[in-house]
Amino acid sequence: MLAHGDIDRALSFYGESYDKGFITGRLRIVSILINRGQIDSAAFLLDSIDKEAERLLDYSMETAGMKIIRGQDADSLLDMVIRKAVTVTNRTPDDPRPYLVLGKAYSLMNDYEKSMYYLNTAYFLEDSPFNQAFIVLEMGKAEDLLGDRERASNFYRQIIELDGGEYQKTLAEEYLKSPFRRKR
Repeated sequence: MLAHGDIDRALSFYGESYDKGFITGRLRIVSILINRGQIDSAAFLLDSIDKEAERLLDYSMETAGMKIIRGQDADSLLDMVIRKAVTVTNRTPDDPRPYLVLGKAYSLMNDYEKSMYYLNTAYFLEDSPFNQAFIVLEMGKAEDLLGDRERASNFYRQIIELDGGEYQKTLAEEYLKSPFRRKR
């Protein structure tokens, strides 16, 4: 669905998966809404997720991102996310997901050098073009936040060339036109 750019269908699917007890479905909706700039709707959904989700890295990442968008301190939450993600990398060093989480966490902490290190590691380990495109998108966003527009644009162009999905291509095209900035 997202791979084909059908965001409305993806939102419906993720909503149905959440209704069936899969918390990650609601987290995916939150992520899409943030990308669309629908911060209030994303915050409402994030606040309504079951407390059992707090053990999930994705939940903690979305919560930290939302706190930053709201101008709140997220350092302790990001420190916890980093500790959990490092524990996962120690258990499963070939899994790209915790490296992606580390890259995103360090980006939220404005430590772009560490962010790029972990994003590059995630990209190296990931073999799915769809997921690679998400990682490259995060790399472009980090470069935009660093102020290196040329490098950011190169990452966005790479996404367009990858066969990684229409959703990522749409975001990359948007960021090529206007540099990524954290929504406020």
